[in-house]
This record gives sequence, structure tokens and C-alpha cells, in this order.
Amino acid sequence: MSHQALQRTLVRLLHDPTLVERLRESGPTALDEPELTENERGWLAATDPRAFQTDPYRQGRILTSLVEELPTAAALAARRLEGGLTSFFSSEHFHQAVRQDRALRLAFAELLEQTGSDTRALVAIERGLMQARRAESPLEGEIYPAHGVLWISTPAGALELYEALWAGLSRTGMPVVESVLKVAQAPLPVTSLDNDDRRTLLIEPDETGGFRVGEIPSGLEAILRAARDHRSLRACEEAAVRSGADATEAQEIIADLTSEGLLVCKVG
Repeated sequence: MSHQALQRTLVRLLHDPTLVERLRESGPTALDEPELTENERGWLAATDPRAFQTDPYRQGRILTSLVEELPTAAALAARRLEGGLTSFFSSEHFHQAVRQDRALRLAFAELLEQTGSDTRALVAIERGLMQARRAESPLEGEIYPAHGVLWISTPAGALELYEALWAGLSRTGMPVVESVLKVAQAPLPVTSLDNDDRRTLLIEPDETGGFRVGEIPSGLEAILRAARDHRSLRACEEAAVRSGADATEAQEIIADLTSEGLLVCKVG
């Protein structure tokens, strides 16, 4: 008996009513799970379809957690996805994620990305926030970015679109999913993106236990990258000098970044 394949298929059936309907109409061939045995296929096909639909709130609970990870991208994509956000559960993104034991939030992000270049830009920001929230233990070395500090590249205008949508979500005063659905019905913020003009956005912890997002110049990115890649104070100073600072200014910039909590410096 292929226990894992059976478990994966049950998860898919419990979350995707369209798969249940295909199973009812077409029989075991609808399952598309080669690791299942013939007996398992037959058992699933013979199961009363109502057995997979006993919890009407199952999709909603999962969708809530996904939308909380990608609220602005979800608000933008909801108006473009045929069937709305719940179409995720009938998508190949969902089924492949379950088959491969991948995080559903990443599969959901990939579905949202397909709805437009503006949504891809929002997903890039919210993927960065996901990564920051799940940051592993701090790095080690002479100097390195503080825990939860990272940076991403986005087209010009992405931050403005993210902030406009986030402000709209906040103004509703509703829980996240309800606010996303409300904003999805409102006019879009007038914000154009320029993929030929790339900007670097910094994600860093804020004072409330969350994260803030803001644009930084290329010179600052170069210093942070040197700290991450080389863990060397000298490498950071050299990056600052290449970006236009003199030696004294480089030391002052790095000291400021350390005092602001973006870098951790363990040099005496």
C-alpha cells in the first residue's frame, strides 16, 4: 500500500470539489496519481463523493492563511482569476504542491504571479516578507546583516503600488480576507511600473514585531551584500568606497548601519 500517495490524493480530494466531480464521472483515471495501487484507486472511486465534502469551511481556512501571506498580490489577482481566489484549489499549482510536499504559500504565489507583471512585483515583495518572517538563525562573522534584514529587486513603481493597496486594505477595518475581497472590487490605484528601471527595496524588522519596506540606494545595497557574502568589515568598507565614499565616510556609514540595527558588527 502506498500510504503517502494515498494521503496526498485524499488531501487533494478534500480540498478540490472539481477533482471529486471528475472522479465521480470518470472513475479512477481522474486521480492522476501513478503511485496509487489499483485497490486504492478502486476504493477512492467507490467512496461516496459526499464523504469528501463534510467540512464546508476547509478551503476557507487554508485560503485565509494564504491570503495573509500575500494580501496585496491577492487583492490584485482576485479580480483577474476566473473563479476568484478559490480557483487555487482546482489549479495545477495546488495539486503539484501537494504531490511534491511543497509549501502551499509558494504554490499560491506562483498562481498569483501569472495574473500580470504588476502582481509579480507585489509577489516579489511579499515573498521577501515571507522570507524575513521565517529567517533562520543569525549569520556569524565579523559583520553581517541583522536577523530579518534582506533586500529585493523590483521595477520602479512596485513599492508605491504595494503601499497604495496596503493602505486600502488597512482602511477597511476588516479581517484580511474580507478586506482583500473588498479592495479587489474597488478601482485600482493608478501606478505604473517600469521594468527597465529596477529599484532595490529593503525589508527590515520594525518596532512592533512586524517589518517595514523601503527603497535604498545601490551603494547601501552593495555594503549589505558585502556583509552577507563576505562577513568582513574590510569587504564592507571596500564596497562603500566603490560606491563613492572615501575611507572615513565608509567607516561612518558602516557605523550608522550598525547603530540603526541593519548590520551586526562583532569587531572590537
